[in-house]
Amino acid sequence: MSLKNVQINVIYAWYCQCLEEIEKLIGKRADNEYLEHIREICDSHNEYVTLDTLRGYHSGRNLLIEVEIIMPQDFTLKKIHDISIKLQSKIE
Repeated sequence: MSLKNVQINVIYAWYCQCLEEIEKLIGKRADNEYLEHIREICDSHNEYVTLDTLRGYHSGRNLLIEVEIIMPQDFTLKKIHDISIKLQSKIE
């Protein structure tokens, strides 16, 4: 392989990597497979947790997950807080 071909291959690899990073910087939606895994974690976390909304998108090199859950009205705020914090730890 000539030096020119190597240079072209390196430039092309950088270009592809750049496109991938730009998609992440602009808030590309998370893969459905990953979101389904998070959904399974939420569904199996606690019998009283009902998943309402699940969103995931890239924020730079990180993935931001938003989870909205529904809990019974008669639960105390402390109990809801404790359940939610444990769910957050599982997701992280």
